[in-house]
Amino acid sequence: FNCFLENIIETIDEDVNSRTVELLLRSGIQDGGEWNMFCNIVKKYGLVPKYVMPETFSSSESDSMNNILDLKATKCAHELREMKHSGKSMNEIYKAKHEMVKEAYSILCMFLGEPPKKFDFEYKDKDKKFKCDYNMTPKDFYDKYVGVNLDDYAVIINCPTEDKPFNKIYNIKYMQNMV
Repeated sequence: FNCFLENIIETIDEDVNSRTVELLLRSGIQDGGEWNMFCNIVKKYGLVPKYVMPETFSSSESDSMNNILDLKATKCAHELREMKHSGKSMNEIYKAKHEMVKEAYSILCMFLGEPPKKFDFEYKDKDKKFKCDYNMTPKDFYDKYVGVNLDDYAVIINCPTEDKPFNKIYNIKYMQNMV
């Protein structure tokens, strides 16, 4: 959601019928995401064991949630573009975007539950001894128990076209990481 709105702001001076803006609005909010977005969310916020935040109906049947978020995102995109065209400053636009992201977070919490800020991690070690780490944050848990350096991994794709020769690195515009 945040990334989508950032892309809308980045293209705010383009005509609404430009191919780029049209693509952004048509793509909207999608279920899933990109590897880099996942990595950056994990690095910033961490992870929790499944029992701490179990599946909900909406996490496995996400169509309704995604439709609501997509409608909200499209409405927000229109509002941000309208603010720009009515002479609002970029500072005001970013303030509005911040509030929009908070609203999207509230919607996600209604569907999925609020992510825990702290939790107790209970487990048995290899010797079958009970252990507990109290008041862990999701970031603490990731750092201590997962500890994989996600920057050691890369996405590799093959999409040869005449304008993109082999053996070079390319970035796909508007597929940036999170903001």
